[in-house]
Amino acid sequence: LNEPKGLSEAQNNEMHARVLGIIRRTNPTRNVIVQGNEWGGANQLVTMEIPDDPYIIGSFHSYDPWPFGLEGTGSFGSSYDLQKLEEKFIMVRQWADTSNIPVFLGEFACNMSADYNSRMNHYRAYVDFSQKYGFTPVTWDCGSGFQAMDRRALKWRPVKEVLMHSGTFAPRF
Repeated sequence: LNEPKGLSEAQNNEMHARVLGIIRRTNPTRNVIVQGNEWGGANQLVTMEIPDDPYIIGSFHSYDPWPFGLEGTGSFGSSYDLQKLEEKFIMVRQWADTSNIPVFLGEFACNMSADYNSRMNHYRAYVDFSQKYGFTPVTWDCGSGFQAMDRRALKWRPVKEVLMHSGTFAPRF
């Protein structure tokens, strides 16, 4: 269940167990993504009950810092901003190591109304930290306030360059 809003932690844990039981009847080794409750944030991922299943992937969503990432206000890129974001990635990496579960950053993005340079720094930080801590990242593009592509014109927005050419595995020119 993506972003299980409205469930208690106990209900979310029970839902994982019940759904995994159904999936395993016909797909015993299929990888299944699980999230913590309440929008699937990192704090909820690291506190959820881990299903007894060797084929799960933990997922979290992050738009931090909230006013900047979701509302597009303020700026991003200070050493404090980067430190706070990296602390989140470290917390999830420690959970993954302790739990022996791979991690999928299922959503990250920044509102297009945010300052351009800050927005590009925000995307780059998420890509760089995802690679540094071994997470597979996916940016959110809902076609309105969060866009990597202009869907009407079928053209990539400048953030594509950050997404494709950031991090240690990016080609260098």
